[in-house]
Amino acid sequence: MLCCTGACSACSLERERAMEYEQIIEAVDQAQKLLIAGKVEQAHAVYAAAWDDAATRNDHYQACIVAHFMAHAQATPAAQLLWHGRALAAATASSDERVQAFFPSLYANLAEANLRLGDVARARLYVGHAAACAHRLPDDTYGWLIRSLIRRVDDATAKEDASFR
Repeated sequence: MLCCTGACSACSLERERAMEYEQIIEAVDQAQKLLIAGKVEQAHAVYAAAWDDAATRNDHYQACIVAHFMAHAQATPAAQLLWHGRALAAATASSDERVQAFFPSLYANLAEANLRLGDVARARLYVGHAAACAHRLPDDTYGWLIRSLIRRVDDATAKEDASFR
């Protein structure tokens, strides 16, 4: 929230934060377009540059966002697990309150990647974390999608079904 004049240091910080957020959204958008066009290596390069930028600025919130999208751009469960792990580490290190809403998805994605790699016990651990913080999810389509993922992974871990897709 900007003050009356917009000239104070709080307003300056708010504007800077908004500009950085716009840059990260533009990078994700550009990378997503490249992925859709089948230019996977170029998309990975855009994500890597955004990751490096967030790390340089010590912005764990933005690093979490980039790592999450980078994870979904990976072709193998092992690479997905690596980037989902980075997203969780960045979220955990972030002091930004907005990151709290990410945890159910981060844990659910880690559970899914572990399950695809055949590590049912680790998948069970992460899906338990996801279920424990699912109350943070909004009551909308996004929240429903993540709750559905949590249920599907939970069901597969209960059956010890490592062939989850």
